[in-house]
Formats: sequence, structure tokens, C-alpha cells
Amino acid sequence: MGLRTSGALLLPLCVTPALAQKPASTATPGLAERRLAGVDIQAGRYKLPVDLHKNAVMMENDANGSGGGDESVEWDTPACHVRVLSRYADPKGARTTYSATVTRPEDQPAVSKPEPGSCATFRGVGMGDPVSKALAAYGSRVTITPGKRPQTTLLHWEWQNGTVLEITLDAKSLIVGLDLTGNVE
Repeated sequence: MGLRTSGALLLPLCVTPALAQKPASTATPGLAERRLAGVDIQAGRYKLPVDLHKNAVMMENDANGSGGGDESVEWDTPACHVRVLSRYADPKGARTTYSATVTRPEDQPAVSKPEPGSCATFRGVGMGDPVSKALAAYGSRVTITPGKRPQTTLLHWEWQNGTVLEITLDAKSLIVGLDLTGNVE
């Protein structure tokens, strides 16, 4: 495939400001991905879980003691499980999304082709796609961490603004998970 793999540890998903200002030579070129499963992690604001998806359910709400906190909202589609993380300053106010994760539903043994966009990024990379589609969309400036067992190989792209896209591959190099996280300060 022509890509070098490394056993290096991936950067944490909550990117610090120092890491967000990496030299351009190590950052993924172009505009950062910002949408996964229809959720915009840079501009997404909502008030209720149903504003994200008609079947969304709030799973966790961790207040930090000063009125604000983090929230996890999840839902299933026929082809994937979606989890969205957000922050809020006021428990009754709007939430701001900063992470979206797509995985295979636990009761589904294989990846099926979802309806367009439901389990995919804005650039059309989604569940069940071959690794070549991700490389074509995001380029070869990627960190690859090979797994010792199926479904643990990770591809990691990071843009200059701190946005990170991680894609999990199965043993056949098909996408079985996606995680898109914005720079959280």
C-alpha cells in the first residue's frame, strides 16, 4: 500500500492547544472534516437530544459543579450506533458538540451498507467502506497503528485546527468504526 506503519501511540482525543499548533508538515492538509453521521462537531448546537436524531437518548450527563458539564447522547440506525459528546455552560441551555463516534451496533455481527450519510463523514467515508476510500478522501499523511487482532488497526488524521479523525479497520481493511473529535479547550 506504500504507507509506513508505526507502533506509536496515538495522540489523545482531547487535543491540547500546544498539539493543535503542530508544524504544517505533520498535519493533514486541507480543510478539517467536521461532520460525522450528520452531526457537525464545529457548529453543532442543540437543546434536546431529539434535535440531533429522532431516536436520540441522553445516556450520561456529568455536571462539573459550576452549572456546566458534559453530555453523551446516543442512538442506533440499522447500520450503526452513534454517540455524540457535547458541553454546556447551563444545564437548561444549548449544548455544543465536540465529538461524534460511529460503531457497529452490538447485535449486528457484520457491517451492512447504511443509507448515504447516516453513518459516514461529510466526504462520504463510512461504515463498511474499504480503507482505500478513506485514503482517497483524507490523504496519506496518516498515522497507522496496526493491531494484533482484527478490529484494532487504527488510522489517525489530525488537522492544524486540532480536529482528529480516527478510523478503525477490521481484518479485511474495511471500516468498522469512526471517531471525529474537535479541539476542546
